[in-house]
Amino acid sequence: MITLGGSRAAMLMDNMDPSSWQRLVRESFEYDKYANFIWLPFIVGVALPEEKQIFNHILAASTVWVARMDGVSLNAMPEVAIHEDSIIDLHQRWMQAIVRYKFDDLISYRNTRGDPFESTFGDITRHVTTHGTYHRGQIREKFGARGANFPETDFIQFARDRGRVR
Repeated sequence: MITLGGSRAAMLMDNMDPSSWQRLVRESFEYDKYANFIWLPFIVGVALPEEKQIFNHILAASTVWVARMDGVSLNAMPEVAIHEDSIIDLHQRWMQAIVRYKFDDLISYRNTRGDPFESTFGDITRHVTTHGTYHRGQIREKFGARGANFPETDFIQFARDRGRVR
């Protein structure tokens, strides 16, 4: 049992060989890409401006974080095209970062206000993928509140679609 203040995920990762944690992180970004692609036609086709803005925020935040992996700290959120090419580009850049960094490598960066920080690569990757999930949930809530159809993008659906569970 892990007590409060301990990082269960970090402790689990400490006991994993590099190929295992890379596989888990890669799978998280595969899921992120999958969920963004599932949502894309809904965002382009029937989303209201606020819903499009939230989806753009998912892509923009991922862009900011992956730029930090290249040593570039942006001072503003970029405007990212809501297009399949943007999703593919982000995914490819994250796949390259997974190969370049170890889970516990410290990444130095500045936030968009210019404040300096350091975070582990593992914490950053978990932040980026859970951030996308959180905001897609917001979009789903908005679609549901106005009675619009929305896609199912729970992780278990991703696993089912990949044939891992039934």
